[in-house]
Amino acid sequence: MPSGRVETPEYAGMTPEEKQRAYIKKSYEKHKEKRQAYGRAQSKRYREENREVVLLKKLNQWLVLNFKRDSEWYEKTLEEQKGHCALCDAVPNGRRLQVDHDHACCPTSRGGRRRTCGECVRGLLCENCNTDLGRLENWLKQGTIAPLPDTWLDRALRYLLKYERTQQ
Repeated sequence: MPSGRVETPEYAGMTPEEKQRAYIKKSYEKHKEKRQAYGRAQSKRYREENREVVLLKKLNQWLVLNFKRDSEWYEKTLEEQKGHCALCDAVPNGRRLQVDHDHACCPTSRGGRRRTCGECVRGLLCENCNTDLGRLENWLKQGTIAPLPDTWLDRALRYLLKYERTQQ
């Protein structure tokens, strides 16, 4: 006995299971852009409502990927450094401190891959000290430097020596 349904040519000769799969696939493709727009809107709303959680998660992913460390290490190190750069009194103000590592162990090219082995990570530095420390390390390779006591250069050399002993 006929069911009263008219079979469309695109589903002719298919089993009921095949028809259902074909219909779902067609519907999926038809509404794909709408679903994607909805997903983007939901993601945006979540990021806006949970800004701190998202930022912490991104920081953690970045630290693990590039330095084999996590956000707990970052917070502990920042606390050990009394909340500021290891070489000066700069505190994170809108930007986090940079993770310093020994470039002799894991060199990074400008704009290139930044990942390290994780063994050569030294501490947290502000952007200025991190840049200056890199220059200082290059100068040390070229010759000797005699810093004045209680200067940034003196602190930077003691910082490098401290990690040189613990890394060997």
